Amino acid sequence: MESTVILVPTKGRPHHLERCLRSIEECAPNPRIVVIDQDPDAGAERLCQGFAGLALDYLHHPAGGKSAALNAGIRASGSTFIAFTDDDCTVPGDWIGAGTRAFAGAPRLAIVSGGAVACPHDPRREFVPAHIPGRREVRRGGRAVARIGALGGNMFARRDALERLGGFDEALGPGCHFPSGEDQDLNNRALRAGYDVLCDPSILVTHWGGRAYGDEATRLLRGYSRGIGALAAKDVRLGSVTGVYPLIRELSVELRFAAAAVVRPAAAPFVFRSPWLIQGLWQGMRAPLDRRAALFGPERAT
Repeated sequence: MESTVILVPTKGRPHHLERCLRSIEECAPNPRIVVIDQDPDAGAERLCQGFAGLALDYLHHPAGGKSAALNAGIRASGSTFIAFTDDDCTVPGDWIGAGTRAFAGAPRLAIVSGGAVACPHDPRREFVPAHIPGRREVRRGGRAVARIGALGGNMFARRDALERLGGFDEALGPGCHFPSGEDQDLNNRALRAGYDVLCDPSILVTHWGGRAYGDEATRLLRGYSRGIGALAAKDVRLGSVTGVYPLIRELSVELRFAAAAVVRPAAAPFVFRSPWLIQGLWQGMRAPLDRRAALFGPERAT
């Protein structure tokens, strides 16, 4: 059994995927990679065949969105630990060791998450999602769900913990009904199940997935808001008062950016998102929820 397998979900972005795989080639030790292609036309298969020097498995999984693809990758991994990155990210050479080292002697540690720095870009013209944890810390307990946790493009997890948690919620994430929040949701369920989560700002990837301001960035940001709203609804329905904190944080961020757009008109364009946040909250309150598994969807048999 391999110690660590890297999962890379992708869909229709061969230029991003090639850059990502080139960076993984430089990782030590040479890891096994599973590329999960969500493109109905299996567009990444030929690209993957060109990486003969990598221990790379290609998995075609066109249905269900990113979370379903990742769950298929988890089932195919057969490893002790799983590393997650996105096809529009690049990783440093010591990424695997930095991400898995903390698991030694920490049996309750389920997830290690780092940060993402934005690629070089003009922030007035292009939005590139980025986040770096404020400090290195182990988080535990239900109260910690109020904070930004695991980052799907830079995350490591114990496979046995993922299996106990039921994997990713397949209603959350890109290509899903609620198009974001799958990583934060996994973080929240791990904390509530009694696991620890380590956030480490020294473990960084570079994010190249920019969106030009206009339709592209607006669609992405409003999708983020719908997912955040749905996740808040799920947390509230599961009895977590802290579930509303991310909702409040998102609204306060929008107010701050709106004020900045008035004071500094030359700054990045303001994208109005609160209606989509409320829409996600409303839909999340009405969506079927398996309370035992803490997953959206029909009740599962016992």
